[in-house]
Amino acid sequence: MRSCALAVTLALVTPVVAAAVSAPPAAAADTGVQAFGAAADLGGPGTVNAGLVAMAADPDGDGYWLVASDGGVFGYRAAFHGSTGGLPLVAPVVDVAPTPTGHGYWLVASDGGVFAFGDAAFHGSMGGRPLHRPVVAIAPSPTGGGYWLVAADGGVFAFGDAAFHGSLPGSQVRATAVDLLPRPQGDGYWIIDDHGGVYAFGQAPFAGSLPGQGIRPAGRVVGAAATPTGDGYWMATTDGGVFTFGDARFFGAGALPAGQRAAGFAARPDGTGYWVATTTGMVPAVPGDTGEAVLAVQRRLGELGYWLPAPDGRYGPLTAQAIMAFQKYEGLPRTGVADQRTVDALSQARPPQARTSAGDMIEIDKPRQLLYVVRGGRTIATINASTGSERPFAERLPGGRVVTGPAVTWDGRFRVNREIGTGWRQSELGLLWRPKYFNAGIAVHGSTSIPAYPASHGCVRVSTAAMDWIWAANVMPIGTPVWVYSA
Repeated sequence: MRSCALAVTLALVTPVVAAAVSAPPAAAADTGVQAFGAAADLGGPGTVNAGLVAMAADPDGDGYWLVASDGGVFGYRAAFHGSTGGLPLVAPVVDVAPTPTGHGYWLVASDGGVFAFGDAAFHGSMGGRPLHRPVVAIAPSPTGGGYWLVAADGGVFAFGDAAFHGSLPGSQVRATAVDLLPRPQGDGYWIIDDHGGVYAFGQAPFAGSLPGQGIRPAGRVVGAAATPTGDGYWMATTDGGVFTFGDARFFGAGALPAGQRAAGFAARPDGTGYWVATTTGMVPAVPGDTGEAVLAVQRRLGELGYWLPAPDGRYGPLTAQAIMAFQKYEGLPRTGVADQRTVDALSQARPPQARTSAGDMIEIDKPRQLLYVVRGGRTIATINASTGSERPFAERLPGGRVVTGPAVTWDGRFRVNREIGTGWRQSELGLLWRPKYFNAGIAVHGSTSIPAYPASHGCVRVSTAAMDWIWAANVMPIGTPVWVYSA
């Protein structure tokens, strides 16, 4: 009997960005600002519609702007010039940068879109262009005639009179960038990663890093600022820690309000003080991360019913699969990365619901590429899946014979009628882990490739770990109804 798996040659998660859709409303957040040194204690907006993601100092030195992920802008002794709050955004806002006059600013979204307000001139953006990783920060050139964007992989994009001095991919460095700090002289910049690593380009002097000093902060770096001389810099971490390098002076670090984390950092232009912005909400995380931020994401996924093994604080492939399942259900870009937009949505989401409201059922939701496990009318697990690619295939088998057919997971109502629980099964079209057949040679089976899109020859792929759980929990025995639908 012909079966439907591809050969096991792909990575477990293949990040793919879905078609652009408006972001869902973000969760309301409680916010605050802590002031140190000569920085004025001006407070914050309190409860806002979306969590804070960045802050910037007014060039006059007496105030600052706070920015939320929905593009809301809040000025304190800093003039308001406009915002994207209330507008339908394709991607969340992640950073703000002021012009040298303080009479304008730029906002940047994670897709590289740039929004100019006041006397800030638009010099270009990465909006609509393919990115390997999302944009995380924007920094102005000293003249205000340009700006740099930096992506999470350390890629740098220069616009206007901002000069390109190098990037992490160009230096064969693999790290997760969180900020770019230009020297006031305009002759170089530093890229800061989430663990406090520092990468100097152009004439920017290397003044030290957290790993270089043997420091492993309890939180991830969320913001940084350069000193007015261009010979030092500060970093702030999610737990409220502040670290100084070069001629940057330490003015203190305070305990954060209960349930809040640091979300932004800004220094007075004269270097005599700084602010730390705080917000409620989960901390973004990326594959490879470990710690409390990952643990919080895993626990929340489990609470909602997205299938995942016991939370362990490690962002591995199965956590990425669960995040992708959540993104698919909520209509977010299908990346498998718990970025700011995803964790904001995760904090306010409701459990996913299958269509079945009575009895037991396995549902295959082809538009969302998800598998729902329904027991007694309750959706007890939602699993990332990949169904047939909907394209004709032609596979040459050993010996030269060519097998052709449509790569379709046919809609309809079926029942599990056959199963093989002993491990990998070699079919004509590839390997299937512990398959459970429900429509001739079409089965739900484990695979090492469950991308964000339909990719199989017709079977329903889930991770091998999820398939092991399906067997162990006995949620898909012989005779279980299976409902496949496209609309």
